[in-house]
Amino acid sequence: MVPALDIRLGIHILKLLGVAIGGIISARSMSAYFRTKSRDLGLFALGFMLLTLGIFFGEFLSFFTDDLLILILIETFFVLIGFISMLTAFYVKLTHSYRIPENTDIILGDDRYSFAFEDMKDSNDVIHQVK
Repeated sequence: MVPALDIRLGIHILKLLGVAIGGIISARSMSAYFRTKSRDLGLFALGFMLLTLGIFFGEFLSFFTDDLLILILIETFFVLIGFISMLTAFYVKLTHSYRIPENTDIILGDDRYSFAFEDMKDSNDVIHQVK
């Protein structure tokens, strides 16, 4: 049987590794967000930061309190909010990526219509406004 002290030490080491790796992922994703200014990427980066903060606060407070339920509650709250942020990033991407703006020109003439664009004499006959 493994002594309880060894198990606690193993848990602390794993949580510290989780904070370190989560911090690296959070920093890289935030720098990607600032570079691209993508709302989806920003929400995803925020989710990773909240996951990492949840692990960090749970580990930090474990040195000051012996109440395991409070620690689990705090960590689970941060993880839940982080997952909601990440899910929102996916949801926004899926719902807005397939809309075509109203003023988009659609040019017919690819292989789906059994004729090539080069075969057309007047391209004005092929350009239509989407309404």
